[in-house]
Amino acid sequence: MKPAKILRHPVFFAFALTMVAMALYIGIEAQRPGSSIYRALIMCPHEKALEMADEAEKSLGAGQMAEAVALYDRAIELTPNDARIVHRSAIANLKARQPARALTLIDKALSLDPHLAEARLDRAYILFESGLYDRALTEYERMIASPRQDRMAFAARLGRLLVLRRQKKYTQALTGLSDMLGPNNDLTAPQRVRLLELLGDCQLDLGRMTDALSTYTGAIRLDKQNSTLYYNRALAYYKTGQIRESFDDLTRAVQIKPNEGKYHLRRARVAMALKDRAVASSEAAQALALMPDDADAKQIKKDLDQKMGQNSP
Repeated sequence: MKPAKILRHPVFFAFALTMVAMALYIGIEAQRPGSSIYRALIMCPHEKALEMADEAEKSLGAGQMAEAVALYDRAIELTPNDARIVHRSAIANLKARQPARALTLIDKALSLDPHLAEARLDRAYILFESGLYDRALTEYERMIASPRQDRMAFAARLGRLLVLRRQKKYTQALTGLSDMLGPNNDLTAPQRVRLLELLGDCQLDLGRMTDALSTYTGAIRLDKQNSTLYYNRALAYYKTGQIRESFDDLTRAVQIKPNEGKYHLRRARVAMALKDRAVASSEAAQALALMPDDADAKQIKKDLDQKMGQNSP
């Protein structure tokens, strides 16, 4: 067939129209940032890495730790020299209970950008969570000694006090808390609440239950939606024999944060002290559903099931 006839052939004409339509479609989609064609043809590796990092953060929020870590690993493969992505990956690994890998990644982030202040702060926290208290304390004190923005300075000073409490250096911790809570410090409400919580924790550790109850109550007045404060005050109530008050605080903690397994577990224990086995069994089952590998939750549920079985007709 001659070329002129081929060009006029209906099949060729239809094919040509199809190719033109596809070209137009690809051209349009290539300009739309959310499209798969844009991602495949236009996005540079760094943009793809940032998109993966955002997806990883969504996975973290959904509690999908392994998926988040895997997404960050792929993002780092695309842009191995992006300090911020490496830094975010370190935090994801810490949340996934991989502190050794988190420390390796945070060190890499700081080698890429030594001036990344938040990464240095997080490095101290990773050391703290890894049980390397002396190194964490040194890191925090180094940050305190150097000029920082207000938020970073507060975080570093708070981190230092957390380490001192973990090391049972209560005199130093209480002195630091008294200084930070002093009238000359311009604290935000959340900052004051966090310091009061830590003060109550130290008082609880030292057996100063009346002081701890007063401190937690003062913090709750500032933040009535803080489940941790109710949870901690419940323990102080329990240790002073105020079992019903302890149970009520745990009820409030569970209402605020129903998916926290340890709240249900402690509520089960307090319900047992109140001889309310039905509530205790229900709370133990809830704790076990949220923390399927927790040995205490398994044992309490087993004991309660046995006792209720013995009492059944």
